[in-house]
Amino acid sequence: MGAFDSLPPQRKKKLIDAWKTMSQEDKAHFRNQIALALVLLGNTKTSKKTIAKILDYMIDHTNNLSEFGYWFNKYMSKISRKPKNASKAGTMLEAYRMKYALGD
Repeated sequence: MGAFDSLPPQRKKKLIDAWKTMSQEDKAHFRNQIALALVLLGNTKTSKKTIAKILDYMIDHTNNLSEFGYWFNKYMSKISRKPKNASKAGTMLEAYRMKYALGD
């Protein structure tokens, strides 16, 4: 079972539609933030499912996936069982967003 298998088709479509409307620069920021999160959380099935849950959570609030770092921290503040290194990942994603002046 893949990380996105639990998402309903309409949610996946919403993510794909958001991706299609993003600029190349925003797509690069999104990919970089996902890579940072995976490096710090671990490139595991559980980490990938966590990222899928964050994307599912954020897609109701924004169409710009480059805001992943902001929504990562927002999601982590709402759950009780945080993944190992979630705090470190959140700090690094926030630093990335500040370095590139990404809004929330």
